[in-house]
Amino acid sequence: MLGSVAANFILIVLVLIHLRKSPSGHYLFLIILSLTGWAVSNYYSNLNFSYTNLLWLNRLIFITTSISAWSFAYFAESFPKEINPDKKT
Repeated sequence: MLGSVAANFILIVLVLIHLRKSPSGHYLFLIILSLTGWAVSNYYSNLNFSYTNLLWLNRLIFITTSISAWSFAYFAESFPKEINPDKKT
């Protein structure tokens, strides 16, 4: 679990460094961040907490899943439309 969060953090930093100005980079950042939040909240929802805490963790699971789905849809739409200015046609 900790290794996955660390790997996602490194991936977020790389995306922010290399794809800072592209719209698809922003959507990829949201995808990675929401999937990391989903994984962490899903992990903690399986531990013994009070009913109220489990309810909030399950809500967080639904919220992060929705965010990742929407950001993936926007990423898929914006990704093929970007033009590479260095490419000679």
